[in-house]
Amino acid sequence: TVFRLVIAIGTGPGLVLMLRWFWWRINAAAELTAMVAGFVVGVSARSPTRLWRSFVDRNLQ
Repeated sequence: TVFRLVIAIGTGPGLVLMLRWFWWRINAAAELTAMVAGFVVGVSARSPTRLWRSFVDRNLQ
């Protein structure tokens, strides 16, 4: 569903936003990279390909 995709996108910046409180070197570029990475992971997890299914099946057994 769309809700799961939004949650997957939001998990990327979550850690970066928490790290920003403790580490001064986290900047806007790191936050944007985390958002893009969260989006890529969210979309790739939503569309199961043959490679993704083989990875999941191998790790579940």
